[in-house]
Amino acid sequence: MGKRRVSVKTRATLGGLAIAVAALYALTVSYDIPLSELASFLIGSLAVVIGTMLLAVLVVAAIKLMARLIRKIGERKADD
Repeated sequence: MGKRRVSVKTRATLGGLAIAVAALYALTVSYDIPLSELASFLIGSLAVVIGTMLLAVLVVAAIKLMARLIRKIGERKADD
């Protein structure tokens, strides 16, 4: 069996994206959804995903900062 050029996770992600695009295309064709509505839906969905990712990064940064501050306070008390 030869070496795979694309990992299983990458293929699964690309397959999921292809299915999502096909489903959106089928919905727009069957329900006669205007392109402007579809574009606003996609932009809104993208904004929610980006906002969620940014919030996650901020939460992780805040937790790491608090852990660093607690560690420094502990070191100061140990020095006293």
